[in-house]
Amino acid sequence: MFGYPAVFVGGNMFAGLVGDSMILRLGEKGVERFLELPGARPFIAMHGRRMKAWAVAPPAVISSQSELQGWLRKALAYGRSLPPKVPKRRR
Repeated sequence: MFGYPAVFVGGNMFAGLVGDSMILRLGEKGVERFLELPGARPFIAMHGRRMKAWAVAPPAVISSQSELQGWLRKALAYGRSLPPKVPKRRR
């Protein structure tokens, strides 16, 4: 999607790396809670577009294996809640 490593479930991206940052897809409600963490910030995509369901993980989350696993589980659960995407046909 962004030219960086990413993880998908049902064809939906739920986490990935962008530059030196990790992004998580938590849904609009989940991302509000996540953004309360010190250092967490909204994910701003190309052209300054804020991705409402996405956030950038702060260093404290990335450096804590248990905290990171917890948030990745939440992102995976959100990804699983989305309808599966049908693969696009190649031309």
